Amino acid sequence: MMKKNWTLLLALPFTVAGCGENSSNSPAVEQLPAFDRLGLLKDISEGVIQPRYASFVERTQALKTVTDSFCQNLTTGSAWATAVTPVQNEWKETMALWQEVEAFQFGPLTDQESILRYDIYTWPVLNACAVDRQVNAMAQNAATYSLSTDDGTKSLSAIEYLLYDDDSLHACKADDTQVQGWNDRTEAARHELRCGYLKLLATDLVTQAETLQNKWNDGSQGYHYQLIAEAGDTDLQTRINVISDSLFFLDATLKDKKLGIPLGIHSSCRTDVCPESIEHPLSQQSLAAVQHNLIGFKAAFEAGFDDYLKAAGGEALATQMQTDIDEAVASAESLADESLLDFINNLDQAACAATTTDDRKVAICALYQDVKVITDELKTEFVEILKLSTPAQSSGDND
Repeated sequence: MMKKNWTLLLALPFTVAGCGENSSNSPAVEQLPAFDRLGLLKDISEGVIQPRYASFVERTQALKTVTDSFCQNLTTGSAWATAVTPVQNEWKETMALWQEVEAFQFGPLTDQESILRYDIYTWPVLNACAVDRQVNAMAQNAATYSLSTDDGTKSLSAIEYLLYDDDSLHACKADDTQVQGWNDRTEAARHELRCGYLKLLATDLVTQAETLQNKWNDGSQGYHYQLIAEAGDTDLQTRINVISDSLFFLDATLKDKKLGIPLGIHSSCRTDVCPESIEHPLSQQSLAAVQHNLIGFKAAFEAGFDDYLKAAGGEALATQMQTDIDEAVASAESLADESLLDFINNLDQAACAATTTDDRKVAICALYQDVKVITDELKTEFVEILKLSTPAQSSGDND
């Protein structure tokens, strides 16, 4: 697979002002709606982010445990095809929770050009050949081998590839010297070596999950403290704007990259459809990912943005957005077990183009429209009423 371009949502650093700041002299503050901004920030951190980060650590630990057990059983003669299912199921659970976390693209996930995020999940970057090269390198230098830091060779993405790749043959060109001799090994030997690499990946994933949690909770140095430190309304509004920017993950990533491009709706797809852009082509978890992205978005919205809208005179929009979010979540849930690839392969493009949220001719295209309704609201009334800015990549984009 080739690396694809990825537009990252880069967060501004939180501005922590002194507790004694008097913001009443600022003209900008007088224009802001009266609201408990600090309460919103605390609810986001303590009610949405912290519990999910903690749960993600637990899920990665469970994934490591089941992976270790699976690999041990392989050495005693268990067949890969029958024994791998519990590991795949644990990976699905871990991936689903991560998709909720993906809705919060700020703080430690966007530090230093999103290094930590990519250590946990590299989509849309996955280089299957590079993974196979690393497995072969580990096989040849077992005593001294350590995981590479190259994009696409570890994380949940590489684990998915190894768990769901059917034949265990390498994905490189035939003359690639870095995997020379790999396909000559027995299938059992290839599986055992891949399992050794899977154990390293699972262990590293636990480390990255714990790092994420620690960066958020690290006392006065942690993002939680920075987010909820006392400050004037202007600084609190700036922090809220960082979180608001992260909500636009729903637009540029979920709507466009996960649905619009594969379905051929977005202009970045230069052909009728672009199935090669599907997020989870091997595990077929593409639509489950959409569902959990929406669940994460819903949690953030309901943690206080709905109340902020009502306090700012946008009660009608708050009510409408809540309805639209619930409908999108329900729509995604109804399709979560379906194959996005099957939808694409059997797509009636004319019917898809004629699909609306009310006239749901094609279910997958209706889901795209459900999400688009929310992102259109985000880019217009939501930011206008709350006096927030729009991320550059979403400004003026109403496709």
